[in-house]
Amino acid sequence: MPRKQAGAASPDGSELPKLPGLLRELNLLTLADGLDELLRNAERTQPSYTDFLARGLAHELAGRSERRLGRLLAAARLKDAKTIDDFDCSIRPKLSPKALKELARCAFVEEGRNVLCLGNSSTGKTHIAKALGRNACLLGKRTYFRVAIDLLDELYTAQHDGTFRRVFGRYVRADLVILDELGYAPIDKDRANLLFRLASARHDERRSMIVTSNTTFRRWGPLFPSEAQAVATVERLIDRATILRFTGKGLRGPQEILGDKLDDDDD
Repeated sequence: MPRKQAGAASPDGSELPKLPGLLRELNLLTLADGLDELLRNAERTQPSYTDFLARGLAHELAGRSERRLGRLLAAARLKDAKTIDDFDCSIRPKLSPKALKELARCAFVEEGRNVLCLGNSSTGKTHIAKALGRNACLLGKRTYFRVAIDLLDELYTAQHDGTFRRVFGRYVRADLVILDELGYAPIDKDRANLLFRLASARHDERRSMIVTSNTTFRRWGPLFPSEAQAVATVERLIDRATILRFTGKGLRGPQEILGDKLDDDDD
């Protein structure tokens, strides 16, 4: 006689139809969704009660890990992140593949050290920053990837709508904060102070940051309202940090060029 499906009525009084609902009440969502398949496998393999329970719980844990990773990647804004292996080190020969793979282990996050990616536009800085952030999420680390000016604007707005303590605390407590395109344009006094406060708080808490910038630190002075602010911020970012220098030509370019050469064309 065929076995009744887990969600079907059972005229013989079996408790089987109740299991999915009970599992969901216990928040065992993956186990509830996969119950039919687990039962079919059990009929085929005839495991012991202990093995069947272990398989079911392992299935649930795997589902929870997957859902947690999805939440972490979504909060980090890293769902589209590529991997370290996707990066073509041959176009940046000064960057050691071995060093990048070592960073990919994310020991720097455990140690509370920063990683600074410096170099010209379109040389792979954001790719590496996102890949490292993705790996941190895989390890269960709370991570945030933000364009630097967007994060500073968020903090500035929070100062004026009564949410600063909560928003600032979120970025201070995170295991890893990634600031992309820092130094792309000058920042005003208020945002410079916010950047210093964030860098200082995370430095004091030994929490990691990844920063990408197309400007070397020696040229940061004009980006800040004062030289003192620039120096104080840089000192906290570079302390115990790993600095990656991205050199060479950028990767972005036109698909095709039509028409005569313009007077100010380089090529």
